[in-house]
Amino acid sequence: MKTGWLVRAGRYETLFNHFEQEHCVAIGWPELGDLLQYRTQDELQRACEQHLSPVQLDKIWQISAMAWRFSQSITKGDLIVSYCSKRREYILCEDQGEYSFDPGRIPFHPHLRKVRILGYKKRDALKVTTRNSVGRTAPLFRLDDDTINDLLALPGDQSALLKEEPAVLSKMEQNLEYQSLELVKDKLSRFDQSRLQTLLCGLFDVAGFGAEVVMEDGGNWSKVAISRDGMALGGVSLAVLMHKHQPVTVSDVQEVLDASEDAEQGILVTISYLDTEAKNLAQKQQARLKVWDISVLAHKVLQHYDNLNAHAQALLPLSKVYWPTV
Repeated sequence: MKTGWLVRAGRYETLFNHFEQEHCVAIGWPELGDLLQYRTQDELQRACEQHLSPVQLDKIWQISAMAWRFSQSITKGDLIVSYCSKRREYILCEDQGEYSFDPGRIPFHPHLRKVRILGYKKRDALKVTTRNSVGRTAPLFRLDDDTINDLLALPGDQSALLKEEPAVLSKMEQNLEYQSLELVKDKLSRFDQSRLQTLLCGLFDVAGFGAEVVMEDGGNWSKVAISRDGMALGGVSLAVLMHKHQPVTVSDVQEVLDASEDAEQGILVTISYLDTEAKNLAQKQQARLKVWDISVLAHKVLQHYDNLNAHAQALLPLSKVYWPTV
């Protein structure tokens, strides 16, 4: 099976015409000089640490890996693909086995590989899964076998592609939602007690409840009284926020039940999860106690984010993503 790579034509595909006219593909990072001078990827990574700008230092490993692949991993005969969004098509090329360092040929992209142009493939002629696969934003990455086969396939009946699109888009949307949830959970897991309190009060505020921290032990847990008007603190629901990274135990659940004995209902909020015994006790007492573990908390944040107050949103900045309606 042929090995395939996608090489981005710079930001906004500004180098696509250069790739066509010069019969080559290129990547940046001129500070590194000729990549053939580095005998190992570790040596190349040390050069990245020494020469790249401070803005790029958090991507040292990725940059060194891409530069190494471009100069050492791509071989003669490999499929090289690049994309032009204005034309909505991919250029398909065959690598000629020649890497060179030429600072004067393509602006700010001195690392070159000579290619032979095989042809072009319209984006609309590709499967949805292929479009997703080649849609990554990295400057250079390897293509999987299914993507390569689709890119090299002869044009055929487009009706099959149109039929598969809704189901594939729906699955991709589910994957995106799952990834989004996991990333939010990653952020929440690093919250300290104070930030969790602010976020929790913001969530109750969205639901029309007042919330006030009435007790805290300085790091492990705090009690938040919840009321409809935010004033009367007697006979109201009580949320006990447990700030602990280890699993919540059965004794923790019992402590919350005891603390909320005089309240209408208790809510245990944690950025961790409940162990088996704790979960069993919470289920038996579900009329008195609700459990918001990190998954529930992340779901509620995503569900109500647009209506959170500015203080709560500032703790967890999120961007909205628009997705085609299936």
